[in-house]
Amino acid sequence: MARSEIADFFRGRSVLVTGASGFMGKVLLEKLLFGCPDLRGIYILVRSKRYKSAETRTEEMLKIPLFDRLRNERPDALQKILPLQGDITQEELGLTPDNKARIQEEVSVVFHCAATLRLEARLKDAVEMNTAGTWRLLQLARGMKSLKAFVHLSTAFCHCDLQELEERTYAAPVDPRDVMRVVQWMDETSLDTITPRHVSKYTLPQCLESYIQSILHTNQSTISNEMFERCSLIQPHPNTYTYTKRLAEQLVSSQFPDLPVVIARPSIVTPAWKEPLPGWVDNLNGPIGLLVGGGKGVIRSMHCRGEYHAEVVPVDLAINALVAIAWRTGAFDTRYSSFCSDSSQPDFVLYSLTPMIPTFSQFLPSRVPQQIPVYNITASAMKRITWAEVLQKGRRIVYENPFEMTIWYPDGNMRSSKLMHNLCVVFLHFLPAYVIDFLLMLFRQKRFMVRLQHKVQAGLEVLQYFTTRQWQFRSDNFCSLQKQLSPSDRAVFYTDFEAVQDEEYLYHTVLGARQYCLKEPLSSLPRCRRNLKILYVVDRLWSVAFYLLLVWLVISYSDTARHLLDVSTDCLKSLPMVRAFSEK
Repeated sequence: MARSEIADFFRGRSVLVTGASGFMGKVLLEKLLFGCPDLRGIYILVRSKRYKSAETRTEEMLKIPLFDRLRNERPDALQKILPLQGDITQEELGLTPDNKARIQEEVSVVFHCAATLRLEARLKDAVEMNTAGTWRLLQLARGMKSLKAFVHLSTAFCHCDLQELEERTYAAPVDPRDVMRVVQWMDETSLDTITPRHVSKYTLPQCLESYIQSILHTNQSTISNEMFERCSLIQPHPNTYTYTKRLAEQLVSSQFPDLPVVIARPSIVTPAWKEPLPGWVDNLNGPIGLLVGGGKGVIRSMHCRGEYHAEVVPVDLAINALVAIAWRTGAFDTRYSSFCSDSSQPDFVLYSLTPMIPTFSQFLPSRVPQQIPVYNITASAMKRITWAEVLQKGRRIVYENPFEMTIWYPDGNMRSSKLMHNLCVVFLHFLPAYVIDFLLMLFRQKRFMVRLQHKVQAGLEVLQYFTTRQWQFRSDNFCSLQKQLSPSDRAVFYTDFEAVQDEEYLYHTVLGARQYCLKEPLSSLPRCRRNLKILYVVDRLWSVAFYLLLVWLVISYSDTARHLLDVSTDCLKSLPMVRAFSEK
């Protein structure tokens, strides 16, 4: 195979990865070790958790099926993963002085993937992890002696108040450092109060102004109840995740061009298409939670605009893009561009001409700073699929490959009307849940369905913001990056969305969620298919019984309905066929 420019760039380099224990972080580790075999080493920050050290947690992580390919083909590569005790929510990232010095001496490429992905996370937790954590890592990077690329993993929805997102940074509504200070001195109750999940009347500056005025005039650090009730720090964002990611982008942008920073914005990340395992996924976040919930019959209705585009990207394509972005940033330092329009002219031409024109020398800089590079890793510009198409194709695959422990026949649907969705939630979610819990109580079993449905509804409320809106993502930089890759790099670090076959990908996604998330073996599929047929009969009988009950209630409590029934009966009896049959 022809030589890989990306692998050549990473040869002999040390890399720092944050968030290595997360979904994308683990896939990034595997891809770097497999695609760049001459990599010197990968430092990963790992917190001690549940009395387990960073080394123990790393050893357990490397045993999962994701790393089978490396264990079988390149077992020595796993020794290049170097875990360090650290935590991005702590000062100095929780690193010892020796480890800090070691990183700053050796690391030349940084992938910042650590973040809290909980959309409903409390503001203090989200700011500490997503915003302040990014700032602490940037301070560490400023001391790195041979830094070539700092890739910040953001999200395509960090500016969800904009219908069209270009590949550039946008000014944050407030200074991120102010928000970082606010969450330090304001108590949790006050923060929760001014972080409502609805459109607010007051913004952060108004809240702070009211707070300062209360101190100056009353010597009391209080804000009026009316201001608290209507103020929102995160306006116009629907959740703390997108808000803190937006603030983090502002911090990263502030370090350009002093540092070789770059921002990558993938859309909703979904299971792997091909590597390292088709359908690989290890969590139930986002669409996978909907897939499993719908496949098990727990979710029967979703508030969604079916004609809108499903902005999703397989994790292996997203990771390949991150690696290619690091190569492009480090191999071609684009922080400054030559003042000459002809990029082929070397910089010394300008320096040699400047003394000849002294009157213009002070106005003629030889190198002009560029904007921070931003890449929108989205598929809509190359390949489009709607939510309705995903549901139609996915439902057929789930019927052929059902899950274990399915509690109801999975025939849910999406509804664009909020009213119709709420009615379906009552009759299709909570009514069956109460029936199941009642039966469990009769058999003296632990009840769980109503409690589960409340959790499901809370999750749906958060996700439905993204399924009822549509954005336009510009991805010129990302498309240009693909064209700059050599043929060998395009084969190894593939990012072509058009090559993904929808039904094949959905098939592997369903089986991946079944095997890797739910730990359900494929050997149980025949039994699950038989159970699904039984649930189909039960579901139809339940529907018939429900509608008969509804008709009976209408007839029993409505004189008009009884009169219409009597008239209809008389009309039927007058028909020749019915009269002849009754006489026999």
